[in-house]
Amino acid sequence: MAPVGKGSAIIFSLIQTAIENGLDPYQYLTWLLKTANNADLKNPDMPEKLLPWNEPAGCKTK
Repeated sequence: MAPVGKGSAIIFSLIQTAIENGLDPYQYLTWLLKTANNADLKNPDMPEKLLPWNEPAGCKTK
């Protein structure tokens, strides 16, 4: 798979995961990217904190 295709597949997977977890995809991706950008990636608990069920309430669909 080409790098562009791989990146698109990752984003589409994140969007679908957000939808299946009752989240607004835009709000979830915004939260996820901002949180991951400022995350301490050496912390072994960090990936768990970025999962859809740990999102802030503002990401839920109405």
